[in-house]
Amino acid sequence: MEQPEDVAIHVKKEGSRTVIEVKGKHIVLSGVKPRIEQLLSSSTAQEVHILAGTSLSIDADLSRDVWHGLNLVVLANEITVPSTITWDVSGNDSNHNYAANAGTSEDGHGKDGNDGYPGESGGNVLLLANAIQNPEQLTIISNGGNGTCGQDGGDGEDGVDGKGTTSRHVSKDNIIRKW
Repeated sequence: MEQPEDVAIHVKKEGSRTVIEVKGKHIVLSGVKPRIEQLLSSSTAQEVHILAGTSLSIDADLSRDVWHGLNLVVLANEITVPSTITWDVSGNDSNHNYAANAGTSEDGHGKDGNDGYPGESGGNVLLLANAIQNPEQLTIISNGGNGTCGQDGGDGEDGVDGKGTTSRHVSKDNIIRKW
């Protein structure tokens, strides 16, 4: 197998997207993962492309805390999954909170609250190979992150005082006579 230094890893632009591209003939994921994760932490990459001319060994987990919401494209002639592996590209939860309610308009009516903020979308994963050894050992998780609650509506003005009945109309005898 190729050593990590025999594998080319670089950041490139594809249209408006930033992509980390990993190219090599024989790639072992655990050997290149630290370099990819270093680039992920210092770039705005939204995708990772792994292009293995001959073979790719998927021998490392991808955790949500680093790989959240990322799109992965994996192309290889042959992919091997030597042990139980989990790739989690689920999106992060939204952490936006409204500090106050929506307030009250000049006419005294409460304003409608704003909608909540969405969670991050889960990433997409494409594996394309002529053969995959032990595919049942690879679990791919991609869930969207939780959104936030909407903003509380504003307080309305006080209502008018009630009118109409007195305790004399609500006496026990008066109620029984009407029934």
